Amino acid sequence: MLVQLRRQCFLRPLLAGAIGLEDVCAFLQQAPCPLADLARMHLHLACQLAQRLGLFGRLQGQLELELGAMPPALLAHSLSSRCFAVRPFSASHVVRFLGPIIVSRCRSQELKRAPGQMTGITAGTYHLGLGSGQGSQYSANRKKRHRFLSAIASHDPHTAPRCDGSDHPREAVSLPHALCTADGSRHIGKGVVPMQEAMQPRKIDLRPLVVLLALVVLFVLVVLLLRLRAAEQVAAPTYWPTTSWQSSTPEAQGLDSVKLAEGLLAMREQGIDIHSLLLVRNGSVVVDAYFYPYDGSTVHDLASETKSIMTTLIGIAADQGKLSLDAPMLSFFPDRTIANRDARKERITVRHLTSMSSGFDCTRAANEPLTQEMLAAPDAVQFALDRRMASEPGTQFAYCNLGSHLLSAILQQATGMTALDFARQNLFEPLGIRDVMWPTDPQGVNRGWGDLHLHPRDMAKIGYLWLNKGRWEDKQVVSREWVENSVTAQIRSDGDDNYGYGWWLTMDGAPGEYRADGRGGQYTIVLPTMNLIVETTGGGFEGDEIGPLLGPAVVDMQKPLPANPAGVARLNAALTAIAQPPAAQPVAPLPETARAISGKTIVLEPNPMQMETMRLDFNDSAEALWQITLAGRPAPLTGPVGLDGVYRLSPGDYGLPGGARGAWADAHTFVFEYDEIASIDVYTFRLRFEQSRVVIDVQSRGDGVGFSVTGRLQSS
Repeated sequence: MLVQLRRQCFLRPLLAGAIGLEDVCAFLQQAPCPLADLARMHLHLACQLAQRLGLFGRLQGQLELELGAMPPALLAHSLSSRCFAVRPFSASHVVRFLGPIIVSRCRSQELKRAPGQMTGITAGTYHLGLGSGQGSQYSANRKKRHRFLSAIASHDPHTAPRCDGSDHPREAVSLPHALCTADGSRHIGKGVVPMQEAMQPRKIDLRPLVVLLALVVLFVLVVLLLRLRAAEQVAAPTYWPTTSWQSSTPEAQGLDSVKLAEGLLAMREQGIDIHSLLLVRNGSVVVDAYFYPYDGSTVHDLASETKSIMTTLIGIAADQGKLSLDAPMLSFFPDRTIANRDARKERITVRHLTSMSSGFDCTRAANEPLTQEMLAAPDAVQFALDRRMASEPGTQFAYCNLGSHLLSAILQQATGMTALDFARQNLFEPLGIRDVMWPTDPQGVNRGWGDLHLHPRDMAKIGYLWLNKGRWEDKQVVSREWVENSVTAQIRSDGDDNYGYGWWLTMDGAPGEYRADGRGGQYTIVLPTMNLIVETTGGGFEGDEIGPLLGPAVVDMQKPLPANPAGVARLNAALTAIAQPPAAQPVAPLPETARAISGKTIVLEPNPMQMETMRLDFNDSAEALWQITLAGRPAPLTGPVGLDGVYRLSPGDYGLPGGARGAWADAHTFVFEYDEIASIDVYTFRLRFEQSRVVIDVQSRGDGVGFSVTGRLQSS
């Protein structure tokens, strides 16, 4: 009731600018509230401010409050709040600037903790002197601090840790921020009180401290919100990369060429399976790197980055009035008979599908078996519609490829165009994106969940469109409202990050950071505060593998560095080196097994890849030939295998290149690797020949899935 009263009394007028902070100070002093209520009020106020400024999603996990000045109860409540994730850090510059103003306005008293009097719970220093204009300094062992916070959160609200490890009623020590000293006493406020005296009930007026803490939190929130909003105001581009990107030296964009060169070479030396890296700063390409064997000449599979495009098309269609985000999903399929239909399924809306909150029974598992079932079904849309429900729509996050495919079918129903045709007309053509490949299901519905193929430079245009709030040249391609909502948290995910409409909000990254994210290293990362886009493709790597290698190159995001022609030359040399194949290795003489099995067909038992037969041909050269037949495909896959450590290329799926290389591990074991190059997966086949019996171990580097299958040799 108290929280509701406060909300009604001053929240709306404060947001509207009708009252000032002095009025809030006076109001709080007249009606002090319990600490828990105060915490809830502050968190609600933070959310309201963020929503009013259109920054709710960016605020989550990105505003770092000065938690050192908060009492443990408020701190624990903040950390457990679902409003936003908070991480401790030192914001002494904010407190140092605001301290005297806060104290003069609210007439609060200063609070000091002497570093030498604290042991046990915190290891480090703590000093806060707001009244005299002194700043706060806070450093602590992170593990100890987190253990302390966990202890607070796990205890009963009416107990607090005692210096000797036992519990005692919180009322026995009035200030909840009391700390233990070396002699077992408690440090409370300005003095040290013996434990016996501290255990005696006492009445202390908390109002000045509450007011001080309230305004510290409020001022920090307002300052950081305004700074975050200001950082988002990206300068209007002086050109648009519709036909081509302009380039810049790294130093002109505050980056170090030498460190970039070292990072690229380290990626190759460490065997990180990255295919391309594109850095765009202030609208200019700083690095455009391609790692052998991918050379950037073909489109590349985006995997689940496709979902960011799919939801964008839904947003454009909604802007055009062709569909409503709140329309029931089933209203687009009136002629279908749908299994597992219940009231919950009837409440699924288009909005739920875009935010992964449909309530479908979807689970994320290796090799995505549910997606494989949908692909094998005669009607993928029907398969998705028939899926059983697991929760009420809008209440639970569940990453669901089925729901994304339904978005493609909904778009097709609403516009009379396939997702690809609609994208070409309304998204790709305005941005100058022309080379596109997007597979469909048997009914001609583009795969809404994945497999869209674009050039890395073209996918970076999508990031640039988002960086400019949906505007391209003189046209608003996507409404600003949709862009901002798409990177605002719509639901808390089942991982560390939040989810908008097809975009991930990076909670532990730079302020305002968000990304399109696909399996195997497909990333479009947008960092508005740096005016930076990071675009990668890969065959099975994680972002944290390359982050530490690129971080040292970021020197000064505020101004250019001195020109460094020698460093640029080193970077260009590195770009050339990583694109080159490895040196060919000598080919060892073939074992007798190679001649015995050459040209013979291996008939395979049923397996997850639906391989039916395999054949190898050896001819005493540096190359062999491989052939695999797959169920449902009229022609076999075939191509050369490099035996000297260098890929031999051949056409693969969708006409895109694939590469194979292999070697005999021993007299009876042949290992060959097939890299899809412009896609995600790299498959390793390890064939063990035991007379007529063959055991094949298959491992996919892209998703880590593996299996074994047995086969029999047949005479040719």
